Amino acid sequence: MTPVGTVIWQGMSRALQVTSRAELVWAIEQALKEAQSRGMPLSLELCVHNTGVMSIVVGAERSYLVFKPQNGRFCHVADDVKQGTCMVFLEDGHLSEIDLKFTVPFELAREALLSFAETGEIPRTLSWMSA
Repeated sequence: MTPVGTVIWQGMSRALQVTSRAELVWAIEQALKEAQSRGMPLSLELCVHNTGVMSIVVGAERSYLVFKPQNGRFCHVADDVKQGTCMVFLEDGHLSEIDLKFTVPFELAREALLSFAETGEIPRTLSWMSA
C-alpha cells in the first residue's frame, strides 16, 4: 500500500494510521463492532495524505460512499434503488440521514475504500456524481 492513510470513525478517541490493506480491513472490522454495539450504522472516513478523504457507512447493508478531494468539490456514488426511503447513521456526533438512492451495497463501498487506500484514486469503475 503506497498511500498512507488515517482512519476515523464515530466515537473513536484518536485517528488510526494504516499502512497496509490488512490494517485497514482490521479498522473497518473494529468500526463494524462499534456500530453493532451502538445498534446504529456509523460513518468511517479514510484520509489519504495529499489526496483527499473517502467516507463510507459501516453497520448496514447499504452504504453512503463519498469522496472529498483535497482540492475541489466532493462527489458520491448513487444506485438504482427506490427513492424516498432513508438510512440513518451516526456522523460527527449527530444523526444524519441519506436517501437510499445515494447509497450502494456495503461490500461495493468497502471495496472502493480499499482500492482508494491502495491507489490514492477513486475507482473509475463506479459512476461518481458531483454534489
